[in-house]
Amino acid sequence: MTCTFSDKPEPTCNLDCRSIACIAWGMYIAYCFCFQVARTVSQFEMEVAKNRTKRPIEAHLVNQASRKLKTDDDLIKYSVYYRYMKHWLKYFPLQQFLIIDNQDLIKDPLGVTTRVEKFLGLQHKINAEKIVYDHQRGFYCMKLHPETSRICMARVKGRYHPSLGPTLEKELREYFAPFNRKFYKLVGRDFGWPE
Repeated sequence: MTCTFSDKPEPTCNLDCRSIACIAWGMYIAYCFCFQVARTVSQFEMEVAKNRTKRPIEAHLVNQASRKLKTDDDLIKYSVYYRYMKHWLKYFPLQQFLIIDNQDLIKDPLGVTTRVEKFLGLQHKINAEKIVYDHQRGFYCMKLHPETSRICMARVKGRYHPSLGPTLEKELREYFAPFNRKFYKLVGRDFGWPE
């Protein structure tokens, strides 16, 4: 376990699943997933927004000599949810996870928030007045008190994502498809992501 301290009131810890299970074996986890091709593009766009890369997305995803996907690139590797969920399930039973599709969160934030509150055993506090749509960004934000400003996702979130070429998108979908089928079986839910 690695812990770092900053000016935040509590330490920030980078824990592996086993360490978390030892510390809080009974905890409940809400885990939000999105279609991997969209997640891959979104992660790339975040890297660009934070000036971590200047290369085009194809340079990250495709080996220029062989023209095959670079499946070891973090943009692709971290989108194979099956691997990570399988590891989490070694330490926590599926009943302790609330599996959320990010499209549900985007389309029905109140419904998803209510499910999270119920799953975590929290008193219902979030209602329709506290979720407001930001027309400029195209996403919902929270307004917890009438006298406070709303709380929205960071500016690097909710931005326009360019589309991939049809060949690259097809290759990514085909690559993720067998992992998705295993993931659906593992969590007992078919997200219906395009293959």
